[in-house]
Amino acid sequence: MSETNSWESFNGSRVEEFSNERVNFLKINEGEPVKIRPLGMPYEFKKYMVKDEDGKFRSAICLDEESCPVANKHNIRPKKRWAINCINLKTKKIEILENSSSLFKCFKTFWEETGKNPGGTEGGIWVISSSGSGLNKRYATKFVGPNTLSDEDIKLINDQTLYKLNKIYKATDPNKIEQVLFGKINSFDDRRSVKKEVVVEIPDKNLGLATLEDLFGSK
Repeated sequence: MSETNSWESFNGSRVEEFSNERVNFLKINEGEPVKIRPLGMPYEFKKYMVKDEDGKFRSAICLDEESCPVANKHNIRPKKRWAINCINLKTKKIEILENSSSLFKCFKTFWEETGKNPGGTEGGIWVISSSGSGLNKRYATKFVGPNTLSDEDIKLINDQTLYKLNKIYKATDPNKIEQVLFGKINSFDDRRSVKKEVVVEIPDKNLGLATLEDLFGSK
């Protein structure tokens, strides 16, 4: 089940439509390092990625792997993923960094060495770069230095607001998850319609955006 995590429990972009809002995901292209400032706490979830007949990937969030029909009937296992809000220091926008636990280990290392939440008021700045593509894509992180949120940062957060990750990564309805991953979808409108109908609980139009209150956990 998806959940907000502390760094102690950690073991380990494109723009898409979600409800009536647009969500900014951090894009990390090869040869274009991105400097970020994490915000808030990490969010853990399990995600299926399946390539359809057209070579396009479909995704779904797993509610419970043990009882999930995709895992039990299709012998496909979801992969553990992590997400966190961050400031893209180039675009000056709040975006979502989603990746595997291997990338997020750099944030846990910061927490272990300093006792501070990397996304808290006294956090840090990292540069993330990538190489390769597809299944061969790899990521590298470099710690730039500690960072205390400035008045400008706080104004940016209040103006743009943080994404509430448990809304964005809400689990797909187990009764319809097979349709999402394997069902026939004839058009982009059909694909978007299916996505809206299969979440366990349809989020409201405000997308569950949070404010500075989500910057909890700092020491």
